Amino acid sequence: MEKKLVPEKLTLIQEKYKRPANCTTVCSLTVNPEIWVKLPQHQQRADLNVSKIQESVRKAALTSLQKAHSLTNTKSNELDVKQLLTQQVDSLALLGHISYELACLRRHKIKSVLKPEYAPICVDDGTQSKYLFDDDLPKRQKYAKEASHVGLAVNTSNSRNNNYRAPKSYDQRN
Repeated sequence: MEKKLVPEKLTLIQEKYKRPANCTTVCSLTVNPEIWVKLPQHQQRADLNVSKIQESVRKAALTSLQKAHSLTNTKSNELDVKQLLTQQVDSLALLGHISYELACLRRHKIKSVLKPEYAPICVDDGTQSKYLFDDDLPKRQKYAKEASHVGLAVNTSNSRNNNYRAPKSYDQRN
């Protein structure tokens, strides 16, 4: 089970399974071009390696999806088909989870090379997109930068005011 496929064999297997048109959420995630061009080469290579794993998971999900579709059209023993279909759906759920976790890992790794003010764009907001950092990256960047400046302004104003004292707790007042 722990054997690496030669690239040609991997490509042949992956080309067999195309994404059905009605499965828009089972798609490859690419890093937004605006971020990709700013990543150091070592980070691009690292992301491509994880992306290849994610692509294999996606193709495995597509094979399970096709098998589940075939099982729904089978006229065999209803109990066996139901059990096999349940297993296929569970397999799809696990593969989807793995793909999600890999996307989170990719965002986390890229976050380490971004400016700290852009860290909020690396947070998963639950939206589906073909890009790792969502389709509307400029809007998210603007929001992240504005939020960073607000945080900086609040911290700066507190540090300038050395006479600032936190309110006493109830216990300290009595």
